Amino acid sequence: MDNYRREMNSTKNFDNNEEKSHEKLPYIERLKRKLQLLDYPILIIMTILIIISLIMVFSSTMYLSEDGISAPDPFGYMMTQFFAVIVGFVGIIVMISVNYKMYRNIIFLNSVMTVLIGFLFLLIFRGVIGGGAQSWFSLGFASFQPSELVKLLSVLVLARLLENQQREVILAYEEFSDKTSKYSILLLSASIILILFQPDLGMVILIVGTLFIMMVQQNLSFKINLAMYSGAFIAVIGVNIFSRLASDWLVSVDSYQINRLGSFSNPFKYPQHDGYQLISGYLAFSRGGWLGLGIGQGETKRYSLPAGHTDFILANIGEETGLIGIALILGLLFSLIFMIYRWAVMSKSHFRRNVLFGMATMLLIQSFINIGGVAGIIPLTGVTLPFISYGGSSMLISIMAIAVVQVMIIEEKKQVIIIQAETEKNLNDAMLNEDGFYKRDHGLKLVHSRKQEK
Repeated sequence: MDNYRREMNSTKNFDNNEEKSHEKLPYIERLKRKLQLLDYPILIIMTILIIISLIMVFSSTMYLSEDGISAPDPFGYMMTQFFAVIVGFVGIIVMISVNYKMYRNIIFLNSVMTVLIGFLFLLIFRGVIGGGAQSWFSLGFASFQPSELVKLLSVLVLARLLENQQREVILAYEEFSDKTSKYSILLLSASIILILFQPDLGMVILIVGTLFIMMVQQNLSFKINLAMYSGAFIAVIGVNIFSRLASDWLVSVDSYQINRLGSFSNPFKYPQHDGYQLISGYLAFSRGGWLGLGIGQGETKRYSLPAGHTDFILANIGEETGLIGIALILGLLFSLIFMIYRWAVMSKSHFRRNVLFGMATMLLIQSFINIGGVAGIIPLTGVTLPFISYGGSSMLISIMAIAVVQVMIIEEKKQVIIIQAETEKNLNDAMLNEDGFYKRDHGLKLVHSRKQEK
C-alpha cells in the first residue's frame, strides 16, 4: 500500500515537473525525449516483419486484379499495404505524444468505445460484406474494419477495470465508481454481441480469448481459476467433437462460418467445396519443402489458393520459402511477443502490466488462430497473421498495438528514473554541467533543464 502511494506521488511529481519544463520546450524537443526511451529492439523486429509482409503480399498478388475485372496490377495490393504501414508509423508518433494519463482515463476510453459501438451498429445498414461477414466500411480508396479497433481498445478498458479492483488502488482512493465499471462492462459486452451478429466469429474468439486470459492472470481464487480453465477446455473439446460428428449437417447449413466449422476436421471429405481452401494450403506446404521454390515462383497461389495473401499467406510463404522461411518469420513474431511479455513481468504498475500482458496475449492468440486454421488444427475463422497478412485495418491496428506497448514502456522507464532519484534522496540532485543544465544519465539519456538564473 505504501509502495503504491509512493509510486503514484512520485509519478505525479515527476509528471508535473516534466509538464512545467515541457511548456518551455518545442514539440520536437519533447518528442525527442520520448523517442530516446523507446524499446528499439521491438520496433526493429516489427519493421523486419512488415518488410517481409510487403514482399510476400507482392508475391502473392502479382497475378490478382484488385476488382476482379481489370488486368492484374502487380503492385496494387502491395501499395495499399504500404499506405497502411505509413499511416501506422505516423500513428506511433501521435500516440507516444499523447499524455499517458489519457490511456488510464476510463471516461475517455468509454467515450471512444461508445463511438465504436455506434459504428458497429451502423455496419448493419451500411457495411460491406467480405469473407462472409459484414464487417467493413467502404471509404472508396480503402476499407476499414471497426472491430479491429475494438479489440485494441478492449484491452485498455479491461486493463483499467482490473486495476480498479486492486486493493492498493482502492485504499489509495484512485478507483472510480461502480456505475462507471458497469458501463464499461456493458460496452465490452455490446461490442462483442454486435461483432458476433456480423457475423465475425474469428474476431469474437480473439477478443473474448484475450479478455479471458487477462482476467485469469489476475490474483483470483483457485476455484475461480479452475472453473474458468475447465470451462475453456470443455468448450474446445466439445466444439471439436461436435464438428466431427455433425460435419455433414454443418456443411449443409446456409452459413459461411458454420460451413468452415464442419469442414476443418476432414477437409478431404469436401474437396470441391468447404475443404478446398485447406487442401490447397496443404498442397502449397508440400511443394515448398525445406527451402521453398523461391519468392514469386509459387504456383498454388496462381491457380488454386483462395485468400493466399490474407488468411492463407503462410501457405504461400511455405511454398516459396519453405519450412526454413516459416520458422524464421514465426521466430521473429514470437520473439516480439516474448519481449512484450517480459516488459509485462517487469512492470511496476498494475495498469501497465495488464496492458502489456493484454497486447502480447492478443498478438499471440491472433497468431495461433491463423496458424491453427491454416494447419487444420482449428476451424478457419478469417483471422489474419499479425504484421504479415494483407489487410490495411489489420496492419494498422497491429502497429498501433505496438505503439501502445511503447507508451507503457516509456512510462516504465520514467519510473526507473524516479526510483534512481529516490535512492539518492532528491530528484534534483543531479550533475550540473558548465552550460547550466541538470543532467541525469542512467543509460536513459533523459535531460532536465533548470530555471534560468535571474
